[in-house]
Amino acid sequence: MSCVCGTTPGISDGLSWNTEGKAMRRAARLLAIVSAVTFLTGCFGSVHAFGFRSFRRIQRLQRAKGKYDEAITEFEKLITECSESEFVEESQLMIGSAYEKQGNNQKAIAALQKALMDYPDSKYASKAETYIAEIYVKSNNIKLAIETY
Repeated sequence: MSCVCGTTPGISDGLSWNTEGKAMRRAARLLAIVSAVTFLTGCFGSVHAFGFRSFRRIQRLQRAKGKYDEAITEFEKLITECSESEFVEESQLMIGSAYEKQGNNQKAIAALQKALMDYPDSKYASKAETYIAEIYVKSNNIKLAIETY
């Protein structure tokens, strides 16, 4: 059976439109509106799907030589535009990593400290602390490295 409202093909497969048909059509319209809004805002139907695709694409940018500025911009965009994505916390960590790979240790540490402040209970918090300490070690600042560990 095809959808009466015509907005979401296949949503009513196997369902009969009886007295609850009006409510189901309303639900189908709402689903179509929500899908359109999320598509237009860039989250493409689900925050997870957008976050995953964006995160992996940005990681490839980061691995490409000389693309760190672009990767930082894209990670920041992901954090801002899809703040509910499960990749937001790791994206902040990756910003710190990109700055460190550019040789900008101060910005790297600032980005990693931001990750710790914004997401203190994150599974990436200990990684951020370790990364900060490693940057201090590479900079021969052993005192701060020990304090960070």
